[in-house]
Amino acid sequence: MHNVADQLNGTTLASSGNKCQLLNEALSKALVPFYLVAGRLGYDENGRLEIQCNAEGVLFVEAETESAVDDFNGFTPCLEFRQLVPEIDYSSNISSYPLLVLQVQY
Repeated sequence: MHNVADQLNGTTLASSGNKCQLLNEALSKALVPFYLVAGRLGYDENGRLEIQCNAEGVLFVEAETESAVDDFNGFTPCLEFRQLVPEIDYSSNISSYPLLVLQVQY
């Protein structure tokens, strides 16, 4: 299950590529004390679910849109809102699912 959280303010991302790179680097540093988030789920030898600290990383997606924040109707659940959420393929093994998924939209 993924939880969707949005933080919005009135600023414009003029130089989006550089800011995305900056956010990516900041995320890398922020994950150091929270290294578990960069792992994956798996099962131990007794079949218990555990976090495997394998440094697979988080999913960080950069996306571009022509839409404005107002186009998403206060983030009321709708099909358009799904554009803001990265797609995860849940058809494979649980060990391939990222524990943290982030999308930067500009």
